[in-house]
Amino acid sequence: MSTVGGHLAQLAVLAEALTDHDTYLVTVPSPQAESALPGIRRYVVRQILRNPAAFLANAVQSLRIFLRERPDVIVTTGAGDALPTTLIAAALGAPVVFVESFARVRRPSLFGRLARRWCDLVLFQWPALEAAYPRGTRVAPLFQFGATVRPPATPALLILTGTHTRGFERLLEAVDSLVQQGRLANRVSAQIGHSRYVPRNYPCFRFLPHDDLMREIDRADVVITHDGSASIGESLSRGRPTVVVPREVAHGEVSYGSEQQLARHLAALGYVVLLEEPSDLPTVLENLRIERAIPPPLDGPDAREVLRGYLARLGPGTATPPRRTAADGESLRIALIAPVRPCES
Repeated sequence: MSTVGGHLAQLAVLAEALTDHDTYLVTVPSPQAESALPGIRRYVVRQILRNPAAFLANAVQSLRIFLRERPDVIVTTGAGDALPTTLIAAALGAPVVFVESFARVRRPSLFGRLARRWCDLVLFQWPALEAAYPRGTRVAPLFQFGATVRPPATPALLILTGTHTRGFERLLEAVDSLVQQGRLANRVSAQIGHSRYVPRNYPCFRFLPHDDLMREIDRADVVITHDGSASIGESLSRGRPTVVVPREVAHGEVSYGSEQQLARHLAALGYVVLLEEPSDLPTVLENLRIERAIPPPLDGPDAREVLRGYLARLGPGTATPPRRTAADGESLRIALIAPVRPCES
């Protein structure tokens, strides 16, 4: 178990607005999903990965779950595995709330482009997406960044490679080499995920329950991470100086043409430091001790309050009224839909 991935991590934040309602989770099989949103019932569906046969299997499973639970509202953070449930909900008259990923800064996700016409409420987290979602509502980023603490002279380092199904050997090997050469005297530990390479010169673990991983982040002075939205967002939310090493297609670290939208945007704003070549880490750590300007605040309405307000307004007067109505003071049955998407973990 580990950080629950970008989509699930954001869904966990939204779930704080749903404590008065009957909620359940639909996701794909993974160790990360097992530790997400403890205490609520959950279902798993087939991961699609752009496979037509898998899409059909997912759709059949999603329909069975929908007919069993009869949700009043769907809340999803998107990605392809959530598309069948979204289409089923739209066809059967259940309102759909879609929250575009924190990782999407300049352009909407494929899920957003496909599903936005069937969504009753769309929330997005970056101003550049207003053109893509003209009927949507911009909210503040779901990850609320804490005040960054200036690291000590020899900071303790935590490496995060996330839940991506591909390893990040290039980063792990480079840090291992720096420690062996004596160029990195820091205390180093690493979450190595699915990586084949196991460091020889510093301790590591593959996955941890989410709360345990947060404690590891709190013990670190600096977090070094891949360009996954959950790893970046959760590090910044704990006030940790964050160094981002983007995964590269050329090294086989991702299977898609990553634009690194989030990492490069946050670096331009001054929230993270971008490190293209891991062997340059000692220089980057030294530069972190230089006094820097405070980045601008990321403002906007709280997504949880927007969601609470939307649910409170649902009732007989809406275009697609739920079977139970928050307007009458009744608890709604809400389906939380999110896959564990490797490319945004």
